[in-house]
Amino acid sequence: ANVQPVGWWINRHIKGGKRHLNFSEFGTYSSKKANHKLHEIAEVIAEGEMPMFSYTLMHANAKLSQAQQQLLIKWAKGVSASNIEN
Repeated sequence: ANVQPVGWWINRHIKGGKRHLNFSEFGTYSSKKANHKLHEIAEVIAEGEMPMFSYTLMHANAKLSQAQQQLLIKWAKGVSASNIEN
């Protein structure tokens, strides 16, 4: 991350990811937005979009097994915004 242009590429990925979902701000989301984000989490995992292929090239251990995918999908679908502090 300290060698350019790789550092710029990584930083762009981080900023882009946080624009889509920032767990540091998740507690400030409205119930509607939080529920939408949870639905999106389940959707992108189910469709194989996450983790991103470009990320798993550099971090092979980030690839999710079927069991891990199902666990995360179940979690995202099971959590409701009413259980999240605003």
